[in-house]
Amino acid sequence: MSTLARHDHQAELYIRQGPKTFQAIDYFERLAQILSETAFLTKAIAVLQTHRKGLLPKRSGPLEKLADLYVQQGVMS
Repeated sequence: MSTLARHDHQAELYIRQGPKTFQAIDYFERLAQILSETAFLTKAIAVLQTHRKGLLPKRSGPLEKLADLYVQQGVMS
């Protein structure tokens, strides 16, 4: 299993467990970071967008990363 798939799978498992939401957020942040560093900006944005409403409001870091990715992609300035 690749690193990307492993991070995605681990985050999904944490979400199912409920109280470990912050651990899930950490894995989604790492997954988005890896994707953005390897020039997969669209996929990184999709990862953060998918979980924006349910998980990300608990911390501002992922939302800031999402905004940065939009700027990198040229969607926002």
